Amino acid sequence: MILFITGGARSGKSTAAVEAARRCGRSVVFVATATAGDDEMAERIARHQKERPDEWTTVEAPRALAEAITDADQEACVVVDCLSLWVAHALIEDETLSVEALDLRLDAVVAAAGDDDAARRLAQRLPSVLPAHRGDGGAEGGGDLPAGFLAVHAADRP
Repeated sequence: MILFITGGARSGKSTAAVEAARRCGRSVVFVATATAGDDEMAERIARHQKERPDEWTTVEAPRALAEAITDADQEACVVVDCLSLWVAHALIEDETLSVEALDLRLDAVVAAAGDDDAARRLAQRLPSVLPAHRGDGGAEGGGDLPAGFLAVHAADRP
């Protein structure tokens, strides 16, 4: 199953992901895509690191996300924090990156999670899932999410 947590900046996405992983009953591999470009981000990264249990494996993968997922223990719960930053790194690295090339990278990431059918379905639906998803577990106008795909919206905090 893929658990996809959406929400605005500083809405609690990382905390929700950490809590879900704590309850999963498996070893956890935490794949971090953030880089500390300034002091504020360095502080946020440090705070997130302190939230994670010491026994978790942390992999820093601001660009090589599919590889990090593929290399993780197949029985582990893999937490990726976060896809937005991973996309941003890809675009910064290559400002001529096409939507099609980015879609292929996203397909590779989801396929690395072990479900090729989900990868294809997710790649087709991702643009409509994000704006269509309400925070109450339903989807407006976008139809059902792919089987085995659970979206959770972290509400913006004041």
